Amino acid sequence: MEGLVARLYAVSPATVDKYNLPLLMELDQLIAGLVGVDIPFNNYITGFSAFTHKAGIHAKAVLNNPSTYEILRPEDFGLTATSILLTV
Repeated sequence: MEGLVARLYAVSPATVDKYNLPLLMELDQLIAGLVGVDIPFNNYITGFSAFTHKAGIHAKAVLNNPSTYEILRPEDFGLTATSILLTV
């Protein structure tokens, strides 16, 4: 579901303007609970690591300008920010 929304949003954000995008997370959690499965960690929008970046040049670019690597804005989906993972 969020894959379709993510693609529509990336191509033409106006296509999904009429929807309450922050409710997508709640809807995904409801459906996952009803069918008894966990939300995959790598789901496009609702997954645990959806807006997570590992340290390195990529992460530095995201810190400087998130739109460099993020075609979706977390804020538009009711999410607070991008996460940067520092690995050694």
